[in-house]
Amino acid sequence: PSIILKYDQVGNVIWEQQHDESFNDIMVFNSNIYFAALVESYNDGNIGNGIILEPKGYGDAFIAKSDLNGNFIWASMGDHENTYNGDSYGIDIIVDENENIYMAGYFRANVIFGSDTLIVNSGLRDGFIVKCSSDGDFLWANQVDEIANDVAVDTANNSFILYDKYI
Repeated sequence: PSIILKYDQVGNVIWEQQHDESFNDIMVFNSNIYFAALVESYNDGNIGNGIILEPKGYGDAFIAKSDLNGNFIWASMGDHENTYNGDSYGIDIIVDENENIYMAGYFRANVIFGSDTLIVNSGLRDGFIVKCSSDGDFLWANQVDEIANDVAVDTANNSFILYDKYI
């Protein structure tokens, strides 16, 4: 479960939302808020404003976009080939100057983002980075050997991830 709070310039709460989903990172860009998150199989997936996610695995990573008042505009979720064991976790998010969204995280069973299927290689969990358009379409996905903890983008819109390599 997560609570999202919006404060004014002097620290007064403007609004508060409580969600069953795990919102793990947040970024404000122009007049929108972007979230890296996870919806778990026992949740109803209702994030608000008529947007309902249908979790397929134990947990499913997703990116969400809302306006500055917390009204959700869209959400895009990863999918899993194995719906019983599949899980993925969105950990970090960033938006580039063209309003493309990048999310880093990890998965423990094969996961599908758009037309890219990521296959678990390490045996326990692998990390991922995905790029999504401002409309919520997954553009590409890549993986690394462990949990991807952080994502960044430079002025040329090249993306970087940070992950720990365990031996």
